[in-house]
Amino acid sequence: MRFLPDCTPGYYNNEGQAPSPWSLLNVGYPAGATAYFSYLERWRSSGTFEGLDFR
Repeated sequence: MRFLPDCTPGYYNNEGQAPSPWSLLNVGYPAGATAYFSYLERWRSSGTFEGLDFR
């Protein structure tokens, strides 16, 4: 999000407007896509599915 003020106004940076509270949720995994896919693989293979509640 820090780079958005330097971008030419457009769709992805809300035409140069300040970020709204909701726009802060529209970011990727902080460590990048490869780290996210590794995280998912570890989470799935653990079998505990931490964070989910099966009812």
